[in-house]
This record gives sequence, C-alpha cells and structure tokens, in this order.
Amino acid sequence: MSDKTVRLLLEFKRALVMFLDELVETFPNEPDFVTLRILVNDQIPAQMIMDAFIEDLEHVRQQALERDERFFTESNPIFRKLDRVEQFRRVWVQSEQFPENRETMWAWFSQFVKFAEKFASA
Repeated sequence: MSDKTVRLLLEFKRALVMFLDELVETFPNEPDFVTLRILVNDQIPAQMIMDAFIEDLEHVRQQALERDERFFTESNPIFRKLDRVEQFRRVWVQSEQFPENRETMWAWFSQFVKFAEKFASA
C-alpha cells in the first residue's frame, strides 16, 4: 500500500470518527453510535469501511448527489457492513423536522464519497 493510500485511509478514519462524535452529540438517545464510534476508532479496519464505499461507489455517489433518502432508509453496503442499517434509518426519520441534521449527514457522506473516489483512483 502506498503512502498516499495510507494517508487517505487515516484521514478517512479520522473523518468517520468525527462524524460519529457528531451523531453521538446530536442523538444522545442512540447508544449504538457510541458503540460504533468505538468500533470504528479501535477495531474495524478503515480499509473494510472504505471497501464498503467502493463496493457500490457509483450508486452511493449518485444517491449522495441527488440527496436520495433511500440511502438512509434502505439497506446500503456501508451500513450493512457496519451492521447499523436500523440505527441510521431511525435517526433519519427522527430528523424529519430538523433539516439541518439531514443536511449535515449528507455533507458528511458526500465527503466520504470523495475519499472513496480518491482512494479508488490512487
């Protein structure tokens, strides 16, 4: 693995942890996000999560660009690999009256797609 791909994976992991910290703060009644943050930070290899993005990158990219809420409400390769489909669906539905929460989630996933695109082309 090149230095560039290692750096991308480290940046990707750091961004994921920051995203999960934000979810923990925004949704304190969702303890699964605390568990997921610990797993992502300490146990799940960033490469595995990156592979989930790359597995269906075109579809994920399109959903992020179109703000297709099925990304959060239906099973997708990322949440499925993390075994967190239901948690993301639940917070998406809870955020219906808080569009800023939804927009923040889209911004994070758009950033993750960019990481995956860079990684795939590295």
